[in-house]
Amino acid sequence: MEQWTQKQAIDYECARECITALIGVYTSELDEQEARPDPDAVAIAALNETITRLFNERRDLRLTDDEEVARVNSVYGSMVRSAMEATRSQLQSSAGPT
Repeated sequence: MEQWTQKQAIDYECARECITALIGVYTSELDEQEARPDPDAVAIAALNETITRLFNERRDLRLTDDEEVARVNSVYGSMVRSAMEATRSQLQSSAGPT
């Protein structure tokens, strides 16, 4: 049985959550694109490919693959933060002055 540390387990779970969050971001974009009166078929195909790739990355991620876990947390973590900030800005601007 492969040994792992508590830090590896935490980093791995964070990486899986980053991927899951991005799947949610891209799924929301896909829903918005599909709901448009004239949806962009190229954008829809690209979003579907991205969502599928993320599902596969999450499935293939291994707890003891420290380099890949670190890459996911770094790259995807910043993407998730950006998406959250964009959502926060949209909510604040739609709420009007406080």
